[in-house]
Amino acid sequence: MANKPRRMCTTPGCPNFAVRGGACAACLARREQQRGSASERGYGARWRKLRKAFLRAHPFCARCGARATDVDHIVPRSAGGTDDWYNLQALCHACHSAKTGAQTPR
Repeated sequence: MANKPRRMCTTPGCPNFAVRGGACAACLARREQQRGSASERGYGARWRKLRKAFLRAHPFCARCGARATDVDHIVPRSAGGTDDWYNLQALCHACHSAKTGAQTPR
């Protein structure tokens, strides 16, 4: 049985082979370092407590009605959104991934 051909890293100008997600190990590490930890991005203990309370009050996905697992910012923090409850919505993981993927510039 033949193996699949290896793919190149999707980072422009990178000559390495991809390991997962289309990028090589070096590019994945660089992206993660630039992104910062969850706590550095403002998702520390205060956010975890707020998220837990919000999911307790809103147990179902706002889009499909399934059990909610994620709390999403309607206006992203990166665009000036806040952690106020009116800017949050409970979503299942699939709906949250679809919304995030649609918002992320490619």
